[in-house]
Amino acid sequence: MSSTYYISKLLATLASSWLTLGWKARKTKKAFEAELTKEGMSSEDARRISRYISDLKDQFSLRSMLRYYKEAKKQGENLETRL
Repeated sequence: MSSTYYISKLLATLASSWLTLGWKARKTKKAFEAELTKEGMSSEDARRISRYISDLKDQFSLRSMLRYYKEAKKQGENLETRL
């Protein structure tokens, strides 16, 4: 089989994973805000606290992984030693 098939399959899987992660993060953030509001916290404060869920999702983005790789490469380290 050609490498195009495997590359397209990999890209489809990565896109699906990225969309699923985003959807689940939004769902989790909304549920977390609802629980905080139900317990008596103001909705503004609940939104501010739940923003950290989005920040965590963003840490798993491709851009952050590439940035991590570039930093490790600059420092001349092997990626396995940093993990």
